[in-house]
Amino acid sequence: EDRAEQTYLGLSGKGTFALPQVNARIVIVEILSMYCPICQKDAPIINEVYEALEKKPALKGKVKIVGVAAGNTPFEAGVFKKKFDVRFPVIADDDMQFQKISQDRILTPTFMVLKVDKGKTLKLIKVHVGMIHKAQDLLEAIPGYSKGR
Repeated sequence: EDRAEQTYLGLSGKGTFALPQVNARIVIVEILSMYCPICQKDAPIINEVYEALEKKPALKGKVKIVGVAAGNTPFEAGVFKKKFDVRFPVIADDDMQFQKISQDRILTPTFMVLKVDKGKTLKLIKVHVGMIHKAQDLLEAIPGYSKGR
């Protein structure tokens, strides 16, 4: 519902949305929980990934990050976002909808790098479960990212 987050994602209106609706070539989804100590430790690293993407002219606006707060209420997702100064959208998933669409149990944190194809379908590029130790580890999984450009 936050207007700045809608603008970042390229969405309009209120209510639910599907990931292929995000106006991006690549969407990074982080499944997190306010109560996950690894998610808390990862927050500054993911913020670093966000900043690196926003500073890279070739990727700014083309790669977006969305946090999905598994089992967290909107209040809890907001607390996480504020406490860790998260600049990308963190969406509450208090009824675990994201888990319900998966055949496997989703652990926190889980990072998915998804390519949005022209037909607005998603192609999974990379999944990483557990802590991201360096921003570079996640950045290198993004097509078109290179350290020097």
